[in-house]
Amino acid sequence: MSTYYVSSAGNNGNSGLSIGAPKLTIAGAISASASGDTILCNGGDTFTESNSLTTPRLFDSYGSGQAILTPSSTSNYCLRFVDCGGASVNNLTFTGTNTGTPNNTTDPDSFRPAAVEWLNDTGGTTKYAGLTFTNNTITGHFITGIFVYSDGGTTSGYTSIVITDNTIHDCTAFGILLWASTSLVANRYDSATIDRNVVHDLVLRYRPHRVDELQLPRPRH
Repeated sequence: MSTYYVSSAGNNGNSGLSIGAPKLTIAGAISASASGDTILCNGGDTFTESNSLTTPRLFDSYGSGQAILTPSSTSNYCLRFVDCGGASVNNLTFTGTNTGTPNNTTDPDSFRPAAVEWLNDTGGTTKYAGLTFTNNTITGHFITGIFVYSDGGTTSGYTSIVITDNTIHDCTAFGILLWASTSLVANRYDSATIDRNVVHDLVLRYRPHRVDELQLPRPRH
């Protein structure tokens, strides 16, 4: 496995394989890297991008402080993982500016954008192993902070979920949301550790009409 570095002082013509020759964009590092590789973003730098991946990467900061990720538009995510397991996101800050609200309790797109999204739409009973989100900060407006959803099938979803030690605030609806289009959420997600997260100052107290959705947490004001 290889490690790629990204810096606002970098160049996508660089190899990205050392601190002295970083890529300029996260997209450039994703393109150069392979499944399972690590992408490190320079602490304190801001990267305005929306990247969707179908194979896992491990994202983290290097240097001093956390790198800051912002979406390419108000209606977009920062990172999205589609139909893959093993992705890890650690020690990053995500900032958004979307002030929209959910308007359809059966459409997962209504709960977007989220800072980081995991989607399983393979259907059937496929469960992807490995979803890690630790020690991150989500601030500013996203509709949802962390959004994990399974769209199709009967028991497709994720296993070995770790969402810990994150601070999430000023989202318009949800801090952490695990959602499924059909069947109970309990049938979709196995071996989940969701602990020591601080979620506060959600703009709306929004409650879906369905009772089988897992939302963490919905604080009282």
